[in-house]
Amino acid sequence: KLGEIEFPALLGEKTAFDDVDNVQILNWNRDWCMASMQPLAGELDGELWLAFPDRKELELAREEWPGAAYAKATLTTLEDAAEVLSGSS
Repeated sequence: KLGEIEFPALLGEKTAFDDVDNVQILNWNRDWCMASMQPLAGELDGELWLAFPDRKELELAREEWPGAAYAKATLTTLEDAAEVLSGSS
């Protein structure tokens, strides 16, 4: 079975008057993803893929969320996941 959960968890419009920047929103989305998916990583035993928008977001996720809990999940980028699933690689 193949399932997909899409996010960002923080949707909505940000105005120039909001006291938050785009980097903070990206960080909150990454942290939400990693924390929310942690229970699934062990349960799915290697079948969970977390695909990030680009390589930099992937690197940041690995730096900010180290540990064995995510060793059972595949952390990748959207581009790389698409290549694997399409059979291109």
